[in-house]
Amino acid sequence: GLTTYATHLVTTGANAMTLAAGSAGQFKLIRHKTYVGVATVTVTGGDDFTTIVSDAAKQTILLQYVDSAWIIIGNNGCTVS
Repeated sequence: GLTTYATHLVTTGANAMTLAAGSAGQFKLIRHKTYVGVATVTVTGGDDFTTIVSDAAKQTILLQYVDSAWIIIGNNGCTVS
């Protein structure tokens, strides 16, 4: 959800999620907490990307919502496309 700073993904197989557009200046941390399968996050309003894929525990990505788009501040192992 958008109301919390951090989202901890717990996968049970191939899981699909969506990240909605945020609010100006908002940060969002997504961390793959428990790995059993691949997590695919479809991003609404990503700056030159629409998908984040995590396929291992502890992979993490930090985003900020700037100028009506999510931008990547830091990425530890996630695939972005």
